[in-house]
Amino acid sequence: MSAYTVLLAAVTVYATYRAINWAFFFTSSIKIIVSDWPVNLPSKDEKKSKYVLLEYVASKVPSLFGPNAHFDPIPWLRGGHMQTMYCSIGDFTKVDKIEYQRQLLRLSDGGIAALDFYPSLIDQPPVPGEKVVVVMHGLTGGSHESYVRAALTDLTKPKSEGGLGMRGVVMNFRGCADSPIVTRRLYHAGDTGDLKATMLYLTHKVFKDAQYFGVGFSLGGNAITKYCGEEGDDCPFSAAVSVANVWDFLRGNYHIEGGTLLNHYVYDGVLGGALQSLLGLHKHAFPENAPGLPYIPTESLLKAKGVTLRYFDDRVTAPVFGFKSALDYYTQISSTRWVERVKIPLLGLNARNDPIVSEANHPDVQIRSNPYVILATTGGGGHMGWFERGWTRWYVRPVHQFLDAMIQADIATRPIPKATAPDSKGMVFQEGKPEVGYLEIGPNDFTVVSGDGKSKLFSGW
Repeated sequence: MSAYTVLLAAVTVYATYRAINWAFFFTSSIKIIVSDWPVNLPSKDEKKSKYVLLEYVASKVPSLFGPNAHFDPIPWLRGGHMQTMYCSIGDFTKVDKIEYQRQLLRLSDGGIAALDFYPSLIDQPPVPGEKVVVVMHGLTGGSHESYVRAALTDLTKPKSEGGLGMRGVVMNFRGCADSPIVTRRLYHAGDTGDLKATMLYLTHKVFKDAQYFGVGFSLGGNAITKYCGEEGDDCPFSAAVSVANVWDFLRGNYHIEGGTLLNHYVYDGVLGGALQSLLGLHKHAFPENAPGLPYIPTESLLKAKGVTLRYFDDRVTAPVFGFKSALDYYTQISSTRWVERVKIPLLGLNARNDPIVSEANHPDVQIRSNPYVILATTGGGGHMGWFERGWTRWYVRPVHQFLDAMIQADIATRPIPKATAPDSKGMVFQEGKPEVGYLEIGPNDFTVVSGDGKSKLFSGW
């Protein structure tokens, strides 16, 4: 065999491997993006407060730091597309079933938020000092999502069973997970108003002296990160994790529209179609010519074929929320703009082969100027996948280890929003923020079973 033949064979094998990412004998390395500026662990324990945050995290999160820091994907789900698509086509009805207790809140603008608690407040009444994790899901998702249930099943297990003994609260975006729409408004990727009302409710009505943590997935990861930046030193979370965050929606739009054929003809249409279905499900709340509100072409939009993200956002999201256009919306709501203002430990998890979120989306520059934020990226995993050998989801491990480390760190007590006394209708507002308010409505003793595969909207991302 000539050297040319050997070289040609080697190039062919390598090109094939690069094309389909079928590396049976390789694991995916972890890349860490951090600031060069040290910041001490924000602990109320004098000894622990002398630790550098990054060094402390590195010593407590072996899935991201050290010899065992890697992601080992299932051999037949090596590529980013395969990992991503399996999130939607896989059958997850047999795993991580959860029965939530749902509580509805009337918000200051008249809309309704649906909060799903696990474990139930009835089965397990609140106790002082609880560790509460507030979860935000992805586009048109909800508490039923397999990625949400995988994390909550692990985090809420008793410590004696290997969990963290936390309480989970999923804040479903308006209209998602069978939550009602009663105003001409859905939600958007940077909408943190409902989260602020949720935190006001949790801190003043539900839990006493609790410690709060945030976990957001995809679109919810953007909202969680943006919220942490908006609140800054006043953020009530002790720490947060942002999983598969888009970070920069303007770059993300260009990537979706100008990327691969799958990006343009599959992902863009699937995500745009998901929003189209969400609008159709709540069509009753979206008349085209509502008095005093911007025009929305509801009928033509619901009949349109091949609706993309920008097509929908130009016609619905932008006018409803007061943005000039979809591109203006993407620019204004990107959590990249808020990374430098985050003042709590925040871990970001992204896959470098995510077909929806390119590496160009990652806020490397902003993170390098803020020592509170750590971004860990894996070579594989796709968007919201991370399916590893054994059919478990890898991201659960670093989320668990990071939150466990923050609990052990004895983080200094965080401020909570100040509430007004209830008004004549029972509505409670945040002091100085009349746009943030809540009122408990309806019964709080009914359950929502998640994991039965009956979602009316697109699931997986």
